[in-house]
Amino acid sequence: MDRAIGKTDVTKPFGTFAPTGAAARLIKVARKTPMGRGKARKILYRRLIAMDQDVYDMDVRGVNMRLHPKTNTVESKLVLRPDAYCPEEMRFLEKTLTGKLDFVDIGANIGAFAVQVATRTGARTLAFEPNPTSRARLSENAAINPQADITIDPRALSDKRETVQFRSVDTDLKVSGFDLERYDGTTIDVETVPLIEALDEHGFINGWGMKIDVEGHEDAVLDPFFATASQDRWPRFVIIEAIEREGLPGVLQTMKSLGYTEAFRNRANMGLVLA
Repeated sequence: MDRAIGKTDVTKPFGTFAPTGAAARLIKVARKTPMGRGKARKILYRRLIAMDQDVYDMDVRGVNMRLHPKTNTVESKLVLRPDAYCPEEMRFLEKTLTGKLDFVDIGANIGAFAVQVATRTGARTLAFEPNPTSRARLSENAAINPQADITIDPRALSDKRETVQFRSVDTDLKVSGFDLERYDGTTIDVETVPLIEALDEHGFINGWGMKIDVEGHEDAVLDPFFATASQDRWPRFVIIEAIEREGLPGVLQTMKSLGYTEAFRNRANMGLVLA
């Protein structure tokens, strides 16, 4: 795992990179300012990016996380307004992941869902993240929270096993994915595996739910799964990226025809539960 981020030695203990000085004051203001998606958020984000500090050790909803906001919009949101990052999704997960349900995070990024869920609910968590930079940060955040039961799989999920090209967008890890034409970045080879096979390997047989955000690759992951998996293997719930302007995944109609019902919907994601 690459433990160096720019000139910052991230092997140092958690707390080493607590925000100080101007950065601390900016974050304090941001966390008290209703930002939404408007001008205030953009101004605060630009000021954060201009700070000399590039790594922050933060309390994110009671969970310790090491964040690098200059190269990931997910991490910038967690630094500036953690309470505003997917609050509906987090409430749903904390309510649903009770008892013996496990959690699968497909496209885990740096652990905004996986680490939060595993730490706050105690759910056994399986996180898929093929981007080496994101995965290093995910591993770091998992290590900072040793009580969290997280297994990290470095492969991407798809319809078959193969080696494919993947675009790592170094200026914003959030948008990394299989679309090599959409963004500039570093092209790397990653291994892919079908979801049902990966679940078998990790012992996730039944009694689990998932979050999936793989930048338009959701159908390639879920269509073959629902076509081949028996009903007792289906996830009890699915949180899936569903942005109207980008085109909704076709598998949404498949899931609804199989008995999934809509639990919530917002501008970014949809939550479905198996009736």
